[in-house]
Amino acid sequence: MKYKINILLPIIQVFFFIFSYELINIVAHKMDWVTSRGVAWGVSMEYYCFIYLLFVLISNALIYFFPGKTLLIAIASIVAFSIWVAPTLNGYPYRSAIVIIIGALGFLINYIAYQIIKRRESLKHQNGIENTPHEMPANPANIIYEPSTIPANGVIFLLANWSGPAIAHFQYIKFLLAPYPNLPLYVYDIDKENFLRFMEKYNILSHGNGEVFWLYKGEIQSRIQNYDKDRKHAPEYMKTLCEKFNQG
Repeated sequence: MKYKINILLPIIQVFFFIFSYELINIVAHKMDWVTSRGVAWGVSMEYYCFIYLLFVLISNALIYFFPGKTLLIAIASIVAFSIWVAPTLNGYPYRSAIVIIIGALGFLINYIAYQIIKRRESLKHQNGIENTPHEMPANPANIIYEPSTIPANGVIFLLANWSGPAIAHFQYIKFLLAPYPNLPLYVYDIDKENFLRFMEKYNILSHGNGEVFWLYKGEIQSRIQNYDKDRKHAPEYMKTLCEKFNQG
């Protein structure tokens, strides 16, 4: 997804800037703001586009490495571009403002487009792990969960990693929790950042109205005695852990 965004956004921004600037060139020419068609206020179109392209590439490189800071990067890009533009227009504040507004809109398009593309990708991934309401998900480890026996205080979902089988287990548990939309689901992952990345990637913030909670190792151990430290066998004893967790 990152590669797609970083290819599309510079193209979108530059074309937007060229179109807007050319439109202003036409308006400015009609109002005698320029002495020749190809030059606006003494600065060539090519020069502005080249500098703007540099700002665009830098901002997209920052987005690539810091995808969670897109709005901050957009604001920083607008400020930096404004600082560069202001002295180039020979003391014409209203003309500087027009060019700055064009650039600012371009960088905001960067932010909006990133959010749209990110949302579309999340929905694609989400659709890949979701089932239709009437379809029973696969149960890779043949673990038996009876919805009627799920206690009211929640069920724990223990996993070794966010691999395909783990996704399938999560999907299966969500299906069984469907009759209990407010039942909390506790997810164990030793790395909280990894857990949050997965939840964001698949847009899984809750199941129904029930919240999804992250549990760390110490909290698991405080609830379950003789906790098996080998997470590789998590699917095999998940049902037992769920029962112990819900009892304690």
